Amino acid sequence: MSFVIGSLSVVLSMLFFLIFLGWRHLIYPRDLLIFAGLFLVEYLLYLIQLLPPVFFSYMTFTIMFIILYKNTKAVFLAIAFPAVYYALSILSWHLTFGLAHSLGVPSTGDRYPYFSVALPLQLILVVSVILFVLLIAILLKYLDLRWQLFHVLIHDMRTSPVIAVFILISMLIANSLHVNAYRGQTDNLTLSILSIISYSLVLVFIIVVTIQAIKSAAKTAKIKQAQLYSEQLERVNTDVQAFQHDYRSILMSLSSFIENEDWQNLKTFFYEELAQTADTDATSDTLHKDLNNIQLVPLYSVLQTKLAQSENYGIVTRFYAPTPVYSVTMPMIDLIRCVSILMDNACEAAQKATEPTLTVTLTQDDEKLYLQVENTIAANQPLDIKQMMTNGYSTKGTNRGKGLANLAKIVKRTPDADYSLTKTDNTFTLYLELVRGN
Repeated sequence: MSFVIGSLSVVLSMLFFLIFLGWRHLIYPRDLLIFAGLFLVEYLLYLIQLLPPVFFSYMTFTIMFIILYKNTKAVFLAIAFPAVYYALSILSWHLTFGLAHSLGVPSTGDRYPYFSVALPLQLILVVSVILFVLLIAILLKYLDLRWQLFHVLIHDMRTSPVIAVFILISMLIANSLHVNAYRGQTDNLTLSILSIISYSLVLVFIIVVTIQAIKSAAKTAKIKQAQLYSEQLERVNTDVQAFQHDYRSILMSLSSFIENEDWQNLKTFFYEELAQTADTDATSDTLHKDLNNIQLVPLYSVLQTKLAQSENYGIVTRFYAPTPVYSVTMPMIDLIRCVSILMDNACEAAQKATEPTLTVTLTQDDEKLYLQVENTIAANQPLDIKQMMTNGYSTKGTNRGKGLANLAKIVKRTPDADYSLTKTDNTFTLYLELVRGN
């Protein structure tokens, strides 16, 4: 019974660890069935004595790795997170079961948790282990919100096989020390101490590597920001030179009308040419000015690219972001996908309108970030609001409408995120509501 309870505690604490870290991002509902099924298989193999108890933790570690790699395709994260979880669970074991043993609980010497513990005490110790692991999971979640930890590990450290193999070998060594410390008739204090040191070193190594990855990502982001700033300055310089040229041409045109006292054509020239040019320049200035309020480099880049594409398509493009945007809780890769889907669909629909217009607004309050994408559409274009977000729906033919369906899936798996759609005779608007980061 103690082995069953101990094994269940390992599986439950692992599930809680992953769910707290990234529900519908690192782990999905279908993965719960995989965990449950494989746990039953492991337990049956244990009952018929085909699976030694010592290999139970190895198989659980492997299952966790497979699921994380399947969902992220990131080798380092798929190895590091199970290693962090397992090292924490063993260290918490030393603080609970190990402490109980030092106070007089006898050793069984054959199987986990290696001590003959009364059921009430074992349940208390198991709950303590789970709570300790959950506390670390909450801390890691905070680090993700603050420094986009998961984005860095998934994308900037996607391929780190040497580091991953080193962590795996270190974990095997540490676990063998832990298991053999209590399997004999007498405790091996040296192996127990070496086990604690080994797991602690694994944790320190992973923390150091992760910190270096975050620093490297921040440095890359600063370089990217500097490049964007340089490109913007170059654009401004080009605009100034173009304005100087246009200014001289305008003065020459005005002087010609005045010398000939052609007041009617002067009036026409002013209202039909100069006024429209002033409006266009003002719109462009607002667009680039408000883009500077986007402090998230990946979001800035995709918005800059999509807005430029919209202008190249001949669409009257407006962008408003009155306050700086520093962080958002939605994973950055998901946010980029959502923005790209919205902008691509809006541009495509606006091109069919009589007066192509695209307006993107990004506002926020103390808790929420609001993205509004509004575009003109062809007059009386048939759009089924209820069906638009379903997979396969499209006004362009069969097997085309996947973008908005993917957006709906991303929003659904993001905590406290939401979207809504509105349509008039000649406009379509999609609202995206997200939780702000710290």
